[in-house]
Amino acid sequence: MIMMYGTDLCPDCVAAKKALEENGIEYKYINITESLGSMKQFLKLRDTRDEFKNIRGGGSIGIPALVVSPTELTLDWEGYISSKK
Repeated sequence: MIMMYGTDLCPDCVAAKKALEENGIEYKYINITESLGSMKQFLKLRDTRDEFKNIRGGGSIGIPALVVSPTELTLDWEGYISSKK
């Protein structure tokens, strides 16, 4: 099962959740605005993973973020869903 970091305040996160559900992809949703612990977990990923390099440099947040495995993370949720069809 994948993990998705996001927030219900983010239109892309809402769209990603809906698309994952519509395509029958099981996921665990981690709302980064729900608790300080969730935010810290996400920020650790964002600040250390290469996948977020352009995000950090551009001042963006980097959500939704899908953690596919301990070694695989993607910010391209649409591409991930397309690859599972």
